Amino acid sequence: MRYYYKKPGAWTWTQYDTDSLEEDVAAGRIGTDWRIHREGESTQYLANELIAVETAAKNQRPQQKEEVPADIGKSAAAADKTWLIVIAVILLLKLGFALAPVTEAPSRSVVALAMLFEFGMVVGLFAFGTRVLKSEPSVRYPWIIALFIGALAWFGLVAIRLNGGPNVQLPSSTGRPVVSADELQKRFSASVHLHTQLVQRLEKTRYASAKPSESRLLKQEDLAEARGLYAQLIDCETALLKLLEEAKAQGVDPSSLSTEPILVNSEAWRLSREICVDFDSLALLYEQNYDDWIAHPLPHNEADFKPWQRSALRLQQKIQSTQERLTEIGRAAGYGR
Repeated sequence: MRYYYKKPGAWTWTQYDTDSLEEDVAAGRIGTDWRIHREGESTQYLANELIAVETAAKNQRPQQKEEVPADIGKSAAAADKTWLIVIAVILLLKLGFALAPVTEAPSRSVVALAMLFEFGMVVGLFAFGTRVLKSEPSVRYPWIIALFIGALAWFGLVAIRLNGGPNVQLPSSTGRPVVSADELQKRFSASVHLHTQLVQRLEKTRYASAKPSESRLLKQEDLAEARGLYAQLIDCETALLKLLEEAKAQGVDPSSLSTEPILVNSEAWRLSREICVDFDSLALLYEQNYDDWIAHPLPHNEADFKPWQRSALRLQQKIQSTQERLTEIGRAAGYGR
């Protein structure tokens, strides 16, 4: 402790640090007639007087240690037990939800946040579990069971997350909303109208309207234009086939979608799409071998064909065969008689 003393006849105070003023006075290092005051205080004492004041203050301090009220310790232990049970139950519920199938897979960021949150929960589980077990030396088995269940649930969650869970189960086809027959008919009529417009646009292109003798006058832009329309026709015919399949799945008679039998014939649309795909492939061959195609049309002798020319010939023959099958379906439906 720090003191300041002044000897008799001295004008200034001198700083003095000591652990026991009484021992220093007894040893003669401090005179009993010196004036002394403690640091931070203005009251001056003789050395013997200050010793007496400090001794009296020590005797007035309580000799026994302050005890923490028992109810405070009990409430803290009860709170630890409550948190232990709550965390274990939450982890168990999360495991149950993770085992149930979902209709949409969560993103990686959501899974990462969930795993981080669950890790924090298991840390809290073990922290509260350790405190509860220390405070309950006699009856431990209920808290050991709660700790075990929570830890087991967390390990289950980790296993599910690492294996790509939860399980994604898409809704069954029977769960699709039912579409009315009128709605299907409107969509089907709109798709047929779009198909008719695309065919008319294709017929007006230079590629589709050019005669064999005029093929050398075609440009690459003409081939690209035709291929773009073929791609739109393929998409349109695919949509028409899906509408016919949807009508059957909804229990709607496909013949109710149009008064023209040929338009509700799925096989006719499949053949038409196949023809468009082959025409598109043929135009692509011409586009890829444009210079050779313009300079050297298909030779009369097949033995002189180049590989791309053989492929083109096979496509032409396949298109002709498919067109004949489509014509037969049209005749069976009452067209072309």
